Amino acid sequence: QAVLNMVQWQSDIRRRIRRRNVVESAGWDDLLAQKSASVSAGSYNLAARRATLLHDLNERSRVGAATSESFASLLRDIDATSNAVAAREGEISEITEATARGKRQISLHRAELVAFCDHQKQTHAEADAAKTDMVDLHVQLDAAMLAVESALTELLRYKQSEAERMNDFQAVVNDKAASADEEIDLSEFIGAGSCAAPYQIGPPRHARLVVKVSTSPISCVDTALCWQSSPQPVVSAGTVGTVAFLQGMEGNRLGQVGVPNTSCLCCGLSPDGDRILVGSADNIVRLYDLSTERARHTLKAHSSKVISCGFIAASNSRKGFSAAGDRTVKIWDLVRGNPVRSISCPSQVLHASSSPDGAFLATCHQNGHVALWNAQSGEMVQDLGAVHDDPAVGVHFADDGRCIASFGRDSRVVLSSLDTMTSLRVMQSKSMRPPPVGVTSVPVFSPDASIVAVCCGRSIHCWEAISGDAHKPFELPSTVLALSWSLPELVAAAQDGHVFWLTSHQPDDGSPIS
Repeated sequence: QAVLNMVQWQSDIRRRIRRRNVVESAGWDDLLAQKSASVSAGSYNLAARRATLLHDLNERSRVGAATSESFASLLRDIDATSNAVAAREGEISEITEATARGKRQISLHRAELVAFCDHQKQTHAEADAAKTDMVDLHVQLDAAMLAVESALTELLRYKQSEAERMNDFQAVVNDKAASADEEIDLSEFIGAGSCAAPYQIGPPRHARLVVKVSTSPISCVDTALCWQSSPQPVVSAGTVGTVAFLQGMEGNRLGQVGVPNTSCLCCGLSPDGDRILVGSADNIVRLYDLSTERARHTLKAHSSKVISCGFIAASNSRKGFSAAGDRTVKIWDLVRGNPVRSISCPSQVLHASSSPDGAFLATCHQNGHVALWNAQSGEMVQDLGAVHDDPAVGVHFADDGRCIASFGRDSRVVLSSLDTMTSLRVMQSKSMRPPPVGVTSVPVFSPDASIVAVCCGRSIHCWEAISGDAHKPFELPSTVLALSWSLPELVAAAQDGHVFWLTSHQPDDGSPIS
């Protein structure tokens, strides 16, 4: 049994060894096959890897060549940039120098600005001082104006007393002339060494001088005493497109001003005769300087043609007025050229006039009324009522400022008292005819306020202001359009372009002047 067991055991061992060898032999074959397959795959992978590496090497070579070219280009750009930087550095250096120069100039300008500011401060201080002086000057001027107004009042009183004295003188002359051969002593009235007046104021009887001014009708005329170089009377005559200035004694033309593209409808000389206001059909009032013959101001505020204008007395020619067909009267600051007051009237204004003391304005209207206005405030002082039955076409103050004369298309001249605000006297002549529609006929007082005159057609009618007695009408060869009697002689403007100087005495040679 033991031998059998031993044999059985040997048989099992042999079988195990054979199975082991078979297994091991199969394993080695598989391993060899795997290794062979692995080697084959590795060879293929190696070849592929080699090809890939060669491809990568070629690509990198190309990239390297491109990179080298890019690097070379970059080097060239760097060189160019370096050159540009060098140029920029040069420019920066120049800019730095220019900036330094600018800073130096700014410093200089700053110093100049500081000096200018100091100068401005000094100028402002001087201007403030000048304003203070101007205020003081205005106060002194106002005081002087009050003194002038007081002097004018005294002058008017003196003028009135002289008129009374002259009336007494005339009575004495008449009484003594009625005596036989008695010598007339006038020393009581004219004083020792005095001379008789060169003009006798009275109704017009003769034409001392006739001057042809224009071929067109003369629509307005005014007179004043000019004090520019030496005292001399000046006559202004307005026509189409121009206003002429004439020497008041000989009639010589002194100059003219142009009124562009329109007709001159009214004019007014300043009291000193150095400026003139001209109203025209283009709704404009113009202020001219006679010395330069140029417009100083163009005054625009009316919406209709200007029919009356003038200076406000006692304002040192600093204020003026104008009336137009738009039912308004404007008061102007002639220094600045601005309207300072506008008076609205209930009826159309046909003429306006300023009082000698500059306190009042008188207006006459389409409805026949005559009104009095405060020249400072523009408020109505008194409506004198329907003084005329037809439109009132002209109004004028007496030199003493106590009465006004108005003329209407009812052919009546009415004197109204400013003391009682009532009508004093109505003066009319049978031969008088109403002025044409659209024509302004302004009554005028003689310088001594003793005579009232008005033009109607070719005739000039005169009355004594106190008694109302009428004088014989004086005829001219052409229709009279305007009168002015600020000078001793009555000045008349005619439709045929002539200006007449009319006196009450015969020329020295006794012959009339044509």
